[in-house]
Amino acid sequence: MLITNLVLLMSSKVDYDKYGQYLDSFFLKEEANIIVTCISKYYKELARDYVEWEELEAFISTKYPRMTGDLKVKISNLIQEVRSLPNLDHEIVKDVLKRHLLLYLSTESDKGLDDLDSIDLDVILGEIQEYKQIVTPEVTSIESWEDMLIDSVASGGTPWSINCLNRSLGYRTGGELIFIGARPDAGKTTFLAQEASNHAQNGKYVHWFNNEEADVRVVRRLIQATLNVDNHKIDKDVKSVLSEFYGKVDKRIELINTSSHTFEDLAYMVREGDLVIFDQLSKVDPGAIGKKVSEIDRLHHLAKLARRLATEKKATVISTIWADASAEGEAWIEQNQLYGVKTAWQGEADAIITMGRTHDPSTHNTRFVYIPKNKLNGYVEKERNGKYNISIEPEIARITDGY
Repeated sequence: MLITNLVLLMSSKVDYDKYGQYLDSFFLKEEANIIVTCISKYYKELARDYVEWEELEAFISTKYPRMTGDLKVKISNLIQEVRSLPNLDHEIVKDVLKRHLLLYLSTESDKGLDDLDSIDLDVILGEIQEYKQIVTPEVTSIESWEDMLIDSVASGGTPWSINCLNRSLGYRTGGELIFIGARPDAGKTTFLAQEASNHAQNGKYVHWFNNEEADVRVVRRLIQATLNVDNHKIDKDVKSVLSEFYGKVDKRIELINTSSHTFEDLAYMVREGDLVIFDQLSKVDPGAIGKKVSEIDRLHHLAKLARRLATEKKATVISTIWADASAEGEAWIEQNQLYGVKTAWQGEADAIITMGRTHDPSTHNTRFVYIPKNKLNGYVEKERNGKYNISIEPEIARITDGY
């Protein structure tokens, strides 16, 4: 109903010119995206003021001659649904447009969403127009490159808590999408808890989107990683331990269960420069893409959403991935042993970290960290695809290395 009303609104050139440029393609189904894109070309090339639906459907076929049969059917069905609507539902349209406009305004102008939630749709549109009038395109000239480089050095970024990753990946400066793959109970949660604590103690915010572990287990890991205490110490004096924990990280770590949220809901919570942890991204509801798409399309869409979130919010986004059964007991886990590798969704990642463990009793507290993919700038070039032995103390959620 949301999509059909939105497409119906676009059937008037006046309304399309007013709102069409602000629709966010990431939150439209593929068939709706194609229709809206072709409506734009339809108005320009055929000089129409309103859509003639049969003519538009034929127009779409000329623009997408190699379209699959299934997609043709989806587009045809959506057009029929739009044509069957008795009237435009203005309340539904206002609600969905408001979300698209707010997202556009927040990502383009850095205005927060909280103070705009109750504002009228036309007021939000006015805010956008005002912003567009005062902003000028940013041109990066050669003369500014020196300043850019100096600023990047000065900003420094946030170091990883284990130095081997600084050597291979460099400091986290925002805009990165990183996957970490491992078998169950290899130490992914311990690693993430230590990084989250480290980020928060550097005065920055962390959003931990959880759908993998019990929330209480994540909370314990975060406390252990921050205070280096075991569960016995936590259970003995919960209030005192929490007081000490908040003294170090304040309330800069937010734990959110993703079970009742779409990706769009979660993205609204993120601010510039945050550390965003998905445990796991593959289990997040992608939202408007729909629930009947293939698993390949769903994962690829999620990866693109995560990439966009990292880029637009200048956030570091880290997601866990399962390693398949072939990685059980292996020290060095390769990229082709990770879940979803055939979908190519990992192609969106800037780096992939794998963490292996063997069944050898002598390496019980050793984990084997490998960087099979790395597009980032580390400090030791020959370690771009480094392999490192690290030590783990799971009872206090502590990981160390010798670098």
